[in-house]
Amino acid sequence: MRRLVVENVGPVRFAELELPRVSVVVGGNGSGKTTLATIHYLTLFQEAPEVAEEDVVTLEVGEGYVEVDLREHLDVVCGYVKGLIRRLFQTEPGRLISQGEASAAVRVEAGGVRLEVALERGGSVACDLAGAAARRFEVKVVETGPGPLVVWRRDRVEVVGKVGGRVDVPGVVYAVLRQIFGEGWVPAAFLPTERLAVVALMPLLQREIWAFPPAPYKPLIFDFLRWAPPGEYEEPLLGLRFRVERPGRIVGVVHKGEEIPPSLVASGSAQFAAVAMAASSPGVASLIIEEPELNLHVDAQLKAAEYLASLSHRLFITTHSDLFAIALVHHLKRRGRLGEVKIYELVRGEASEVPIDERGAVGEFKTITPIELKAVEQFLEDLA
Repeated sequence: MRRLVVENVGPVRFAELELPRVSVVVGGNGSGKTTLATIHYLTLFQEAPEVAEEDVVTLEVGEGYVEVDLREHLDVVCGYVKGLIRRLFQTEPGRLISQGEASAAVRVEAGGVRLEVALERGGSVACDLAGAAARRFEVKVVETGPGPLVVWRRDRVEVVGKVGGRVDVPGVVYAVLRQIFGEGWVPAAFLPTERLAVVALMPLLQREIWAFPPAPYKPLIFDFLRWAPPGEYEEPLLGLRFRVERPGRIVGVVHKGEEIPPSLVASGSAQFAAVAMAASSPGVASLIIEEPELNLHVDAQLKAAEYLASLSHRLFITTHSDLFAIALVHHLKRRGRLGEVKIYELVRGEASEVPIDERGAVGEFKTITPIELKAVEQFLEDLA
């Protein structure tokens, strides 16, 4: 099982998460839900590296294979991690450290390998690896054509271009990271809270500024667009069918066999359509969904939970809704999948597991249940 530990990163003081097929993080505004979701995405190593000339790794090829031990390339690993932090958080690594702390740490474990990343205020990033961090790839070399060009497959590396008995493989170290830490999770689609706004603004973006893509303060807000190629997608809450012309550009909506103007589509239905688009995209293995209950009435929240429980994808979900989390557990239990879900709650910067018993009953949410009960008691007192 994948395991993620985060210490002193932004609002998250400490979180230790075991991530089964379905993981839910509950928390208030500014509690660190997006921070955890982004770190989870980052440590899947799905994003292709920006390889500088000095980072190119030259590896010996023998008998049709190349073997890579990540521990021999920690400087390259660290360079990759620093680049991902800058790209996904739009800041320097040292600025992610929680206020009042001198350092931060991220640890991820999968496939018998543990990667530890330490961040210092001065900006330094240190990496360490433990476990079976070596992998062997079959190498298929195409000697003609421009090179070196590397195409990573699940169990082999395809290389265009060869010099002597050595092959330059700038992506192979990153491929090993992805193979170890992204196993079963990549490709992953990140669906941010801003997905509805992005869809609504896509006509403007594509008409006015798409030739010069903006640099959003949260770069992952556009990630889900690459998993919505042109086609027709059904939104499972109201049964609407969305016709997409270009990524994120909805050009038609059909309800009960009749086309309706997109301007008449409910906001909740439109934002959940983005989830359905990503889930329908061939090859997507996991969905990282921020607040799937956005703009949904209670009946639609229950339908959303039932729909997500029906998917075979791995899920990492953040939410404000105790009802949604409880409903998701209920529907997973009905499908015999109760052992595949864990719920965590962020309280004052620390994540703790919310208990789920063998019946599927979910324990108290400290940031929700007492507050709701106190408010109801106050309302009743005012009515007395």
